[in-house]
Amino acid sequence: MRVTLALLHETELFETERGKAAELEALRGGGSVYSWKTTGRANWLERGFSVVDVLGYVVLPSELPATIDMPDDTGEGD
Repeated sequence: MRVTLALLHETELFETERGKAAELEALRGGGSVYSWKTTGRANWLERGFSVVDVLGYVVLPSELPATIDMPDDTGEGD
């Protein structure tokens, strides 16, 4: 079953070159690193590190699902 989460959680976006800093932040706060993935207009968060289609990394609470859908990008005129 798929569900949509409306999640408001302020967090830092770590650039891909700062993956180690994201990992340290997750360890300090007991969270998990998620890869912010994007392709076309679609966006989603995927737990763990990835290098494919990644915008950056965020640290979120560990109890969240492994994949979190994010709002799609809007184009001009949308």
